[in-house]
Amino acid sequence: MPAYLRQQLPLDAGPALDVADKRVKAVFAMAPGIVQASHGRAGLRQLGLPTYITVGAGDTQARPRTTPSSPREYIPHAELDVIPGRVDHDIFVNESMRTQE
Repeated sequence: MPAYLRQQLPLDAGPALDVADKRVKAVFAMAPGIVQASHGRAGLRQLGLPTYITVGAGDTQARPRTTPSSPREYIPHAELDVIPGRVDHDIFVNESMRTQE
């Protein structure tokens, strides 16, 4: 955020720093894209929950292993499952939504 905006809009991020919910026991992410851009590398490193990430080998939007924003690189103990073949990003879209297009 540009400095002039930060000066005009002082924000208190304090309430958003502790968002842990003890009911959540694990994370399952399907084809996550640029997660680290929204949560930051430091934030992802703090994720202490078991995390399972799945992505298609042919995903053109959330490329497995090759994208520098891959959450697997920043989340401790995360498991990455790459579905082999020409599996692209849209495989994870709800079927009923795809038929309405």
